[in-house]
Amino acid sequence: MDELFIKIYVAQIRDQIIEAEKAYKLISSNLQNHDELFSAIHHFIVHISNIFKLLQPNCKDDNDFRKFRMISIHNKYPKIPKIDPKDLHIRNDFEHFDERIDHWVINSKNHNYMDKSVGNISPGSAIKGMDPKR
Repeated sequence: MDELFIKIYVAQIRDQIIEAEKAYKLISSNLQNHDELFSAIHHFIVHISNIFKLLQPNCKDDNDFRKFRMISIHNKYPKIPKIDPKDLHIRNDFEHFDERIDHWVINSKNHNYMDKSVGNISPGSAIKGMDPKR
């Protein structure tokens, strides 16, 4: 891939890192307003996801341009760490929230609803009656 194109992708990755850092600072500032806290969390996840999409895209076949882009960037910057794809579940929960809600409507036994809460919903925790995450 042409050096100019790699520089453009890297500039976009840097911009996403800067925005993720801003969101992380908001999260770390102990926001008292839950709406602001979850907005900052959402922004953080979106920016991290954008970085991941550029560096490790989901490629269906070897002819996918995204795979060529990924290899070109990693060849130019071989020290870029690889991210374990199984760590994407958080991004997928936000990106596919409609599917999560549909699954809950169709499959939940209790239909207890909790939103914008931070804590443990496992058995024995302070929150009772929540369905386990699928």
